Amino acid sequence: MIAVWCHNMVAPVLLLAPMIALAQSAPGPSKQETLDWLKGHLTQAVEYQTDDGQVFRSIHVHTFEDCRVTVIDTVRKGKRLSVHGMEVTLSDLDPAHIEVQRWYPEVWAVTANTRSKKPLVDLFQLRKADVKKLPPRSKRGQTTGIWFIFPSQELAQRVGRGIEHGIRVCGGKSEPF
Repeated sequence: MIAVWCHNMVAPVLLLAPMIALAQSAPGPSKQETLDWLKGHLTQAVEYQTDDGQVFRSIHVHTFEDCRVTVIDTVRKGKRLSVHGMEVTLSDLDPAHIEVQRWYPEVWAVTANTRSKKPLVDLFQLRKADVKKLPPRSKRGQTTGIWFIFPSQELAQRVGRGIEHGIRVCGGKSEPF
């Protein structure tokens, strides 16, 4: 109990510590529950091919440790092949910039962008001629977003909300303005 002086009287004020603590904590699942849920939904490689067979894409989460995610994105367009490895810490992403988009009739993408267009860590970018050579890990590249693909809009929306919550529990914040 805290006494508050008011007009020559002492008025008792009871502060409920548990209610204050609840108001200050983030609503929703805990950090560990969120990361476990995301691991279960993001570590399954998803592939698609366009109807004309010209584009094949595979996005695979290679590692997911604590709040750090490594993604391998493979794209084949006709005879051209590109493989891109990216690494991001969820706290570098902006929870206000999560989008769910339809890429193809049966393919939905969740995209997440970094705050202030901060580049992700580009692990490697390979073209058809140098697929067998893995270059050393680079510092920062030009990629400012990461994406995941899903076979349904409903699943993409759920994972988008999970990524948004994961960003927040890992310490990520939206741009202030």
